[in-house]
Amino acid sequence: MYTWIDILSIVTALPVVLAAAAIDYRTMKIPNWLTFPFIFLGLSLLALRCTAGFSPAIAAFTCVVAYLFVYVLWKCCLWGGGDAKLVMALFILISPVYPTFEFMVVFSLSLAAMLFLKHSLYRVLNSRTNNRSIKPLSATVLSSGGRTMNKLSPMGPTLLMAYLVSITAFAAGLVP
Repeated sequence: MYTWIDILSIVTALPVVLAAAAIDYRTMKIPNWLTFPFIFLGLSLLALRCTAGFSPAIAAFTCVVAYLFVYVLWKCCLWGGGDAKLVMALFILISPVYPTFEFMVVFSLSLAAMLFLKHSLYRVLNSRTNNRSIKPLSATVLSSGGRTMNKLSPMGPTLLMAYLVSITAFAAGLVP
């Protein structure tokens, strides 16, 4: 079912995303020395897939969609540049392993779920009033996109969890 390129893609991504999560957790930045080789590896394996029968048109479309998706979310300030480059590399590297664009959709849904859980937990732990009840979200917090919360949190660990959930969903056959 899977080729050696597919297995190499999945196995290679895990330590890179793990390293990015650890670095991002400590420094709040994902360095270029980690993301750029990962992007070039993804492009190289994508080119190798094309020589082995993968459609060059689908490969090019995958790259364009991955770039546009990541760029739009970066321009909307939903993540930083290092996070954007890491996700783009993941999309280019992993998307051809599964049916076209399914990984992008499953990863995006997993990321949304992980962010929801992370921020819900953050709110539960940090939004207690004197009577120990949880305060509702104010209009200021909603309109600011959550920027009024006390501290920023690294995105790398959340990207790692979304990657693990996505790969597990595919491996367990939960994605048709």
